[in-house]
Parts: sequence; C-alpha cells; structure tokens
Amino acid sequence: MDSDFKGRKKKIIEKPHFPGGKKAMKDFIIKNLTYPPEAIKNKIEGSVHCRYKLNHLGKVVDVDVLSGIGYGCDQEAIRLIKSMTFEPPKIPHKVKAFFQKTIRIHFKLKKSNEKSIAKNSKTTFLYKMESKTPIEKKSKKKVYTYTLKVN
Repeated sequence: MDSDFKGRKKKIIEKPHFPGGKKAMKDFIIKNLTYPPEAIKNKIEGSVHCRYKLNHLGKVVDVDVLSGIGYGCDQEAIRLIKSMTFEPPKIPHKVKAFFQKTIRIHFKLKKSNEKSIAKNSKTTFLYKMESKTPIEKKSKKKVYTYTLKVN
C-alpha cells in the first residue's frame, strides 16, 4: 500500500463487495440455501469451506471447495456462491484484476423438537364459554369454563 502526503494509507486496487455488506450476504445465504435431500436423509451437518474468484466486474468466475461435507452440500454451496453478485469497485487506471475470497457455508438441520410454522398457515382457535351456577347457594360468584381447541 502507498501512503499519501498526509500519512493516510490508500488502497491501490479496491475489491468487489457484496451490496449491503456482510449482514446482507448472510441474509442472502439464509434465504437462498436449499438443504440437499440426501443430506437431510443422512442427517449431515457441517460447514463447506470454499474459495471463489471474482473478476473486475464483480462476477463469480470460479469456485473451489477447500473442505466439504458431501451428500450434495458441496454442490449446493457452489450453486449458492455462483448466484451471488458483487458490486464492482471503482478501478483506477482501468486495471483488470481477479480477486479471491473465501467463505464458509454452514449447513445445520432443525432439531426435531423445533416446529416451524409456514407463513401462510392458518391457526384457528375455537373456544366455548359456559356459565355455571355456583355449587353453594351462599356464594354469588359465577364460574366460567373455557375450552380452547387449536387446529
């Protein structure tokens, strides 16, 4: 890196970056990750460590799996990385360079006791209110019974 006359460091070449930063990339991965059926069947969990190459336009041109877990997870990680788009940097002097980055894609199954509710599912509650007269005639309080049924 060079430094300018004020002592600040300036970058010679900027790298392409994901629009919105790391949080946006994490959200993109969570939203677009499809757990492979073979991995679900065999209860496979773990991380796929990948290296990918970006061209000067911010397009992913090559993906290599550095360490994988198999059962279709490696291929899903490659598919996911290739679907990402990066914003190209403002390149001084029209330098056309390739950039390498690494990423870990985590695959974790939901626990069996965790229940997921679909966004479009409808839950209905049926309730019935009954008024009963008190058992003892001395008491003036009414007793109510509620029955809730969840469908």
